[in-house]
Amino acid sequence: QFEDKLLLKVEAIRGAGNDENTKLRNHLGKIPYVKIVESEYFDRLVRGEYSNGVYKLKLLNAVGDQIKFDSNNVEQTVKEMSPSLEYAYIVKKLASISNPGSDLRVSLDVANGRRDFRVGEKIVYSLKCSKDCYVIMVNADSHGNVNLMFPNKHNQNNFLTG
Repeated sequence: QFEDKLLLKVEAIRGAGNDENTKLRNHLGKIPYVKIVESEYFDRLVRGEYSNGVYKLKLLNAVGDQIKFDSNNVEQTVKEMSPSLEYAYIVKKLASISNPGSDLRVSLDVANGRRDFRVGEKIVYSLKCSKDCYVIMVNADSHGNVNLMFPNKHNQNNFLTG
């Protein structure tokens, strides 16, 4: 079943006491679209350390992409982390859009079947549709950037024949 919130696992922060760890979890849990989880299934993971009065935290996604946050208090840390969490939540909601009643089927395949790539690496896509349609494909990366992938300079017409 699809969880309507962003599932956030918060590991115990090294160097922080129980009070600081609890305070961080509680503040993150107050964000309306966030649900703190302990399970191995999560959308984002917070890990890091507390040293010399500074929280050095990382927000990680499932493939290990990370965004770093340094702050001297929990409130500031949560404030700085909130836009990244909100973005992750929006992407999760967009990815869940479905129209099962439609007879239009669209499939996107990568030529070699891989899912993770290095910056600058060439990626070849195969896009197929069950009937004539116009297609727009965007990429939303882990830092909040949204890029138009199709149409593009190589394929400027976004009309596809089924």
